[in-house]
Order: sequence, then C-alpha cells, then structure tokens
Amino acid sequence: MVKRDESLSEANERLQAEALALAAANETLRQELAEQKRAVETLQSDVQGLCSLASISADWYWEQDADCRFIIFAAEKSHNDPDNPSPDLNTALGKTRWELPDTFPLSMSWADHRALLEARQA
Repeated sequence: MVKRDESLSEANERLQAEALALAAANETLRQELAEQKRAVETLQSDVQGLCSLASISADWYWEQDADCRFIIFAAEKSHNDPDNPSPDLNTALGKTRWELPDTFPLSMSWADHRALLEARQA
C-alpha cells in the first residue's frame, strides 16, 4: 500500500524491504521448527529406548506365604531371557518355585534350597 507522502518508487522499495524481512523471518521460523522437530524426534527415540530397556528388565517381584507359595506378583510382565526365565505368572500363583516347570535353583539343589527356606535363612 502506498502512503500519502511517498512516491511509487519509494513505496516499491519499502515493500521490497518488508518482503525481504518477512522472508528472513519465515526462514528463521522454518529453521526453529525443524530444530524443534529434531528435538522431539530425539526425545521420542530416547523414550522408546528407555521403554525398551525397561521392558527387557529381568526384575520381577513376588510375595510368598509361609508355605513358600506364590501369592502376589508385583510386576506382572514377562521377559525373554532363556538363561533366566520367569514363570508363567498366570499359573504360578498358589505354587512353590519347585512346583513350576523348567525352574531350577542357581547354586544348589532343590532339597538344599528348601532346607534353607525352612530354616528361614534364604
């Protein structure tokens, strides 16, 4: 738009300068948006990595009664570690560790393990 006190050439120069300023501002915004998008993607990747790490954790928590039977599982998620499998949590409730299929004590026999449990030393 031409102002009252300016000529067409002055208005043209002013409008070209404003257009250049707008183009520069738009480029700055594009760069900021691209940077924010990269930051969001990095954060999403980090979150996915942490979720993956948490999901492969071998930790699971349980409670046993006085007869060493499973009565509560606090972290009911299975993991895929063939060297240290967790029991099928749906069928483990009410059973002892030695009643679960494919479970073995790490450093002793079941008899030794049960003796420790009965002596309340484990």
